[in-house]
Amino acid sequence: MTSEVDVALGVLRQVHTEQKYRELKEALRESLDRGLVLSARWLGELVASLGRKLEPQLLGNDAETVGTKRGESDLFFYGKALFDAREYLRAASILEACTSKLGRFLRWYSLFLHGEKRKEEMLLEVSPAGCAAPCKPQNTLAASIVQEMDKAVQSDASLPEDAYICWLRGTALKACGCRKEALCAFIEALQRKPYLWAAWTALHELGEDYSSIISALRTLLETGKAWMFAFFLVMQSGTFSGETSIIPVLQALSSEFPDSVTLLHLLAHAHFSAHDFETAAELCRRLRELDPYFLDAVDLYSNILFVQEDQATLSTLARDCVQIDKYRAETCCVVGNYFALRQNHEKAVQYFRRALTLNRSYTTAWILMGHEFLEMRNTSAAVEAYRRAIDLDPADFRPYYGLGQTYELLHMPHYALYYFEKAATLRPCDDRMWAAVSQALQDIGRLDDAVRCLEKALTWNPDNWSYAKRAGDLFWETGQYDSAAKHYATYLEIRRALRAPHATIDTDEADVVVRMMTYLRQRGELKLANEYLEYMTAVESAEKRETMRKLACDAFDPAL
Repeated sequence: MTSEVDVALGVLRQVHTEQKYRELKEALRESLDRGLVLSARWLGELVASLGRKLEPQLLGNDAETVGTKRGESDLFFYGKALFDAREYLRAASILEACTSKLGRFLRWYSLFLHGEKRKEEMLLEVSPAGCAAPCKPQNTLAASIVQEMDKAVQSDASLPEDAYICWLRGTALKACGCRKEALCAFIEALQRKPYLWAAWTALHELGEDYSSIISALRTLLETGKAWMFAFFLVMQSGTFSGETSIIPVLQALSSEFPDSVTLLHLLAHAHFSAHDFETAAELCRRLRELDPYFLDAVDLYSNILFVQEDQATLSTLARDCVQIDKYRAETCCVVGNYFALRQNHEKAVQYFRRALTLNRSYTTAWILMGHEFLEMRNTSAAVEAYRRAIDLDPADFRPYYGLGQTYELLHMPHYALYYFEKAATLRPCDDRMWAAVSQALQDIGRLDDAVRCLEKALTWNPDNWSYAKRAGDLFWETGQYDSAAKHYATYLEIRRALRAPHATIDTDEADVVVRMMTYLRQRGELKLANEYLEYMTAVESAEKRETMRKLACDAFDPAL
């Protein structure tokens, strides 16, 4: 053993400190490039230690490290290695001596992520996944980061010129609840670097009104350099005119970036939101052929298969995902959808909880778990799940719609109306939102407003006969017979187009025919009234025809 010690010490002393420093630094860079996180952390500490020992002139020029000042690269690489190892507070401490923009950014970002990590820990301490928390934990370091940034600007006025620092400042301001200041910071970041995707994403997640964001972006768009605005439009598609109008944008992007799985995912999502499930499913299948290990889109594919009630394909998808990465949040979501389709709601909730244990910020899992709680009539848990989803993404209409359905189930129409209106504001192109608002308005007796909302629903989906009938019923109940007749005529026309030859009509359709005949008889339009009678006799059986003829005669009785 003594000989080995002597050899080790001899080699250690034989190699000059400068050579050790160069070799350690090269190994550190190579480890960072290759994702060897633990090795990079160990090497980074040694490089920083040797750097303090050597004379400044022997450290070499740091010009190759973009954004760091002379003599800072050792600390920066060490801090970056700790950051990659998720030792955020330790990284921030090491980087405290850095005065370069890159060093400052990494320190402040490390502090912010440590605050986010602590927030998640507090959430787990106060409530397990899926359970109500008595309070909403905040990032306790966000305010101090903003203060430190402001203080640093006093000594280095060039800091606000860094787009990444502007973005980070906006992120910290958002965590503090200063949304307007955050919006300004994100816009400022994009003015400096129009291709800064983190800032575009932050703008979307801010949840501000679409028109106000476009107004703030006006100056930037006039420069003609913000080509990433097309991707931003895709993210915002639900807030201005709907997925059908964004599909051409996605198709143009797909031709610019061929075989991009990210764009295929977005295009599939747009078709799914537009209720074109066949096209969406086909795009998901193509995506899986291009990259079978891409799990970011599998939750969307499982949602499509759930709507299509394709249990066999969903089972195969769940099995494939489990084999690729069993403990991935998206995998748990797929398995949860599989059990939900089989009506095993308890098992589905179990897997959605597991997804949230893996990723507390997984909005889709919160929403789907809310749906399952609603199926189980566990309304308090459903409300909590939907509200957690809103906290994570206030621009998503789905949790608002889910809350509206929950309060509708609880016979609390005023609460239901509030959330349905929020959903309709976020998704004005969706007829279901306006139909839900209409029903809530009808429940509280605001029939005129209910009719107007149904007419908006018909604008987006003119072929939905149930909307036309509901609108006709509401107009009839309020004595607006001319408007009722207009919607009844639309209803009957749609039903006639959908009906198979020689098929019978149901009671609801027969009642509408009787009302139309009554209305036309009272207006003296007997010929048109008789046309409806001929229409009835042409499609009904003899027994049903006699019953409806009697109803029509009763309707013409002036004694009624």
